[in-house]
Order: sequence, then C-alpha cells, then structure tokens
Amino acid sequence: MILPLCINGQSFSLEVDTGVNHTIVGLKDWRKLESPSIRSASLKLQCYSGQPLEILGEFDVKVKYGAQKFNRMMVVTKETGSPLLRLQ
Repeated sequence: MILPLCINGQSFSLEVDTGVNHTIVGLKDWRKLESPSIRSASLKLQCYSGQPLEILGEFDVKVKYGAQKFNRMMVVTKETGSPLLRLQ
C-alpha cells in the first residue's frame, strides 16, 4: 500500500511496510526532501534478502497526513529502493 504524505512541506509517497522497524529512504529520496541535516546512526539494518544496508544516518521530519501532524525520524541509506514507512 502506498501512502501519500506531506513531509517537510513536500508531497511524498511511501510504501507501508509492517516488517520494518524504521522509516527508510534512499539518498535520492532524501534529496527530494531538500536534504535535511543528517546525524550519525549506529543502526545495523538489512534488507529482506539478508544483505546489510549502508546507513548514511538519520534525520527528523515533519509529516502531515490529512489533518494529522507527526514528528518522525527517518533513516537514509545509500541504496535506492522504494521508501518504506514504518507504522507505529
């Protein structure tokens, strides 16, 4: 399921994935979000095939979905795949 959101004022769609522990975007999508400041992250994540993901860091965003507003942390990876949304 693809969910359209407003992230940091930008229209953005993420794939809802109930199997992820973090909301993850690739470097290309991070740039679409106007390159928010990244802080280092000590996360060790892997994709569904077991291959490790190269984590570049994490960053905070403001998310709007309809009338609801949230502050979320996202992880940016070097790989470019579909941006994945963790449901809380």
